[in-house]
Amino acid sequence: MKTVDSSIVIDLLIVLFLIVLNGIFAMTEIALISSKPAKLEVEANRGKRSAEIALKYSKDPTDLLSTVQVGITLIGIINGAYGGARFSAPLGELFAQLGMSAQYAPTVGYVVVVTMITYLSLIIGELVPKRIALVSPEKVTMAIIPALDVFSKVMRPFIWILSKSTLFLFKLLGLKAEQSSGETELEIKQLLFEGAQQGAFAHEEVQQVERVFAFHDQLIYELMQPRTTLEWVDLEDDMDDIKKSIYESKHNKLPVGRDTLDEFVGYIDVRDILTLPTLREPSQILKRIKQPLVVPKQREASQVLQMMQKNGVEIAFVLDEYGGFLGMVTLFDILEEIVGEVMIEEEMPEVVRREDGSYLADGLLSIEDLKRTFGIRDNRFDEGRNSYHTLAGLVIYALGDFPRRGDVVEAYGLRFEVVDMDGKRVDQVIVTMLPDQTEED
Repeated sequence: MKTVDSSIVIDLLIVLFLIVLNGIFAMTEIALISSKPAKLEVEANRGKRSAEIALKYSKDPTDLLSTVQVGITLIGIINGAYGGARFSAPLGELFAQLGMSAQYAPTVGYVVVVTMITYLSLIIGELVPKRIALVSPEKVTMAIIPALDVFSKVMRPFIWILSKSTLFLFKLLGLKAEQSSGETELEIKQLLFEGAQQGAFAHEEVQQVERVFAFHDQLIYELMQPRTTLEWVDLEDDMDDIKKSIYESKHNKLPVGRDTLDEFVGYIDVRDILTLPTLREPSQILKRIKQPLVVPKQREASQVLQMMQKNGVEIAFVLDEYGGFLGMVTLFDILEEIVGEVMIEEEMPEVVRREDGSYLADGLLSIEDLKRTFGIRDNRFDEGRNSYHTLAGLVIYALGDFPRRGDVVEAYGLRFEVVDMDGKRVDQVIVTMLPDQTEED
């Protein structure tokens, strides 16, 4: 009897050992998949050999995962067969002694043994180890990976045979053994959502990735500024209207056309025009025309972005199927669609140097910036300084009244010409250093 009891204990220990071994394989599989390469790389840089092995398999886990799967399958087969053979007969005899029919007792015993082994395998060999692996995947991986690395090398011939057999069967069935092209957009979004729920990603980061996906589905006409909302320069207008279109615009880039935007000739950078001493005729504008990228409305926005980058262009005109002008897209419009709305205004620079050496300056230019622009180092602006702090205030102080467009005043060794007003506000002023002051300073 003692011999029987001893053999049963040994059999139980063998079955339990196989279940625990199954758990180690299952735990390694989840731990390796869940490990972050960045953390493994840190440990590898510290000289941990196990981290180096783990990092190698995390980058290409195919061989190790195949080994793990083979190990789990073999253990399952051995455990079921061994446990059934060793415990079903004794358990059947026990059931027969308890009054069960001798015809059914062995079968019932076998079913009970397989059920118990399956239950223990699920709890001890699968669920608990996987939970442990998820808690600290990197530590688990580094602890087990050296032994599994050796086991993987031992099993490599067997794995090779299985791989070739699988490939042969695929070809026999007329299938192609193609590798997955990676996570789909839906899977990535799901991962982002789960990461956001766990606090791994900020809400803004998730939104930005979603905007990138949305951008690749958009056509360029969805991003354009429609022609009805555009400010533009009509070369058929008289010069006063052309000047007004340019000088009063709040944008840096303006389309240029003849009578209609359907007859566009290109676009201008307003700053190129502002550098001219005077604007007298359309030919001065034509010399400074730049050519945009011209695209059909059905072109994908991502393709237009690539074309802009390749050609070094920051403006695209969008046309319909008949060649009619639909709208304009800037590089800024496209980038804003990707990164989100940027709360800045498109502003002209405060100071623009003109070809004759004078400067076109914003009325809000500070006195310090004015002095810096002209290299003024003396105290000429100290008089009445408490009365003004900007160029506009200086002009009003020098004139002694609110200026009108076209007013000119000379003061402090400078000549000020008011070229644009915004109501009562001095908007744009041409500032020129007087000749005697140029020599002095």
